[in-house]
Amino acid sequence: MKRRLTLTQDVAIGAVAVIAVVGFFGWSYWRVGNTASTLRETELEFDIAAQQLLATIGFDGMIHDFKNCVIRPGEDHYCTDAKAKADIAITLVDRLTALVEDAGLTLDMADIRHAAETYGAAVDEVRAAHDSGLSIREIDALVRYDDAPAATQLQYTLALTRTAMSARIIELISVLRMQNMAGALALVLVLIGFMVLMRREYRLSLERESRLTAVFSALSGSLIGLDAGGRIILANPNARALLRLGEAPLSWPDHLEFAWPEHPEDKLTGPDLVDRALNGPRITGDTMLMHSRRSQDSDTYVYIASAPVETGTGELAAILLMDDVTSQEKNRQQIERNSRLDALGQLTGGMAHDFNNLLATILYAVELAQKSSDKEKAHAMLNRALSTVMRGRELTSRLLTFAKRQPGQSRSRRVAEVFEEFKHLARPAVDASIALEFDAGEPGLMVHCDPAQLENALLNLVINSRDAIRFSGVGDMIRISARSVTTTNAALLGRQNVETEGKPGDLRFAELTVMDNGPGMSVEIRRRATDPFFTTKASSGGTGLGLAMVYGFVQQSRGEMQMYSDLGRGTTVRMILPRGAEGDLREAPQARQKVLRGAGETILLVEDETDLLEVMSQMLEDLGYQVIEASSGVAAMALIAQGLRFDILISDVVMPGGIDGIELARKVHEQHPESGIVLMSGYVGPATDPDDTVPFRVMQKPCMPEDLSAALRDVSPRQDA
Repeated sequence: MKRRLTLTQDVAIGAVAVIAVVGFFGWSYWRVGNTASTLRETELEFDIAAQQLLATIGFDGMIHDFKNCVIRPGEDHYCTDAKAKADIAITLVDRLTALVEDAGLTLDMADIRHAAETYGAAVDEVRAAHDSGLSIREIDALVRYDDAPAATQLQYTLALTRTAMSARIIELISVLRMQNMAGALALVLVLIGFMVLMRREYRLSLERESRLTAVFSALSGSLIGLDAGGRIILANPNARALLRLGEAPLSWPDHLEFAWPEHPEDKLTGPDLVDRALNGPRITGDTMLMHSRRSQDSDTYVYIASAPVETGTGELAAILLMDDVTSQEKNRQQIERNSRLDALGQLTGGMAHDFNNLLATILYAVELAQKSSDKEKAHAMLNRALSTVMRGRELTSRLLTFAKRQPGQSRSRRVAEVFEEFKHLARPAVDASIALEFDAGEPGLMVHCDPAQLENALLNLVINSRDAIRFSGVGDMIRISARSVTTTNAALLGRQNVETEGKPGDLRFAELTVMDNGPGMSVEIRRRATDPFFTTKASSGGTGLGLAMVYGFVQQSRGEMQMYSDLGRGTTVRMILPRGAEGDLREAPQARQKVLRGAGETILLVEDETDLLEVMSQMLEDLGYQVIEASSGVAAMALIAQGLRFDILISDVVMPGGIDGIELARKVHEQHPESGIVLMSGYVGPATDPDDTVPFRVMQKPCMPEDLSAALRDVSPRQDA
């Protein structure tokens, strides 16, 4: 596609054309003028030399002195002067010839030169004749020379040459005039062409500006352009309507404040927001509550993003994109409330069973106490009833606590405490036949988010797993676990609103996982699982809001939700959330662990995803390992059957072909017990837990290079090398 020239390029081309025309004709004018001036100087020199030649030859010149040399033998100075003037005449003839040739003309003075040479040579003959006693008549007859043709040629040639030089000068002057006219005409044509080009470019720029203005005005969002001083220099109609702005340029309205819904105490004034847009940290698509100090204006939820701009002119420094998302935010909040009510209904259903048991215990204990004649036995039954009442009060207290909790600001809580409290809520909601396991990960691990929404999200995920197991009859376990992770996920890191001297990649996250060994999901169901109101449990009262709420909560918390599921392999949902620190703060970036290099070990890498296989192979080679690739468990066993020797096996868990990672690990351990084994998968659960017979390490995908390198160092048979 042909690229159009910019206005600057057009101006530059026009300027170069004008300079070229002016330069060319200026040089040509100078050249012709210089030639004419030189020719005038030559003409003057020619006239002077011609007059000198005539004086040297003519009256009182060479011929006069030569004749006196002949007729006056006693006066030798005439002979001397005649010979000297003959030499001068020859020199002047050569000078005139050279001047004429320099002027580009021709001058034939051969006869004149010959005459001068003849007179000069005859002087010696005259002297010799005088010495020999010849008479004047005899001497005159001896040296007589017919110089009439030479004299005639001299006059004619000089006159003709003067005429030619004058004509040449007149011709050059005419050329100068023509060049002046041609130069002026060319300059006018170039200027006209340049003006036409500029007019066309101006028209095109107006058309482009008109199109951009139309697009700018038609944008559904609010677009605001800021200069380096923070003044609004651009604002489309939606922006003016949203912020109650006049025509740009103008200062930012000082009556507006902004706050994150999850951090209402962290307010941003207008200048704060402008400073963030200009100097960072960059606003990466946040939903904020915009509050106006004007009483007639209501609060508005707005989506805000900012980006610096380089235009080359220095005027536009940053843009702000703002969109009124009040209705969407209220819908999201409604979904959260509905989801919480749904979860509350699920809890009450489970707790009703427990309450029936408690009421039955109380009923039977009181009835036995009434019938018993033994006071001690009656007292024991009443104590049992009282203890059951206390258990019922504790149960209702937990239910009321869950029901009263409302979404609020983000806080930092220890994962172990979150799990301990959640355990009492989740257990009554899950069938007794389903095992409920908790693993809080490393001691002291903290998560930074809204605790009420986190509890609701965990409960929704557990209920989803329970229903999948209950309705399918497949599976018997739900595990809730946590671990600390780092990531190179650019999209996740880009959502972090953290100002720090460290690199964004140095941020740590808390990954909370809910997994089950139930029936799993098909590709189509997994694709639509987070769509609001999509449900596979419509007949049993499912609302389709659970996973949508979880996804919205994770996104609002600047995290990421990952879901892994296949038919027959259960479901794993991971919530990657900001890691917390004491004081309800988000953890600051931490120094990354050192990546440990290998000692030249040979690794058998088994992975059915081609792109991941290639990237991991390159990474391991860069770490100092030798890598042998296999695309399936079957391919790996074929290599082993051929006698392949290796130090470490790295294998995916879920692979097609009949041999998965678990079976491959067991076979490798049986045949090569000295080899280290590391398994990697998104489906990490009891089926992949290490046991006493197969000592392999399990890494959850994705894992950071430093974590993988540490695991390889631990399982390597050369770890002490």
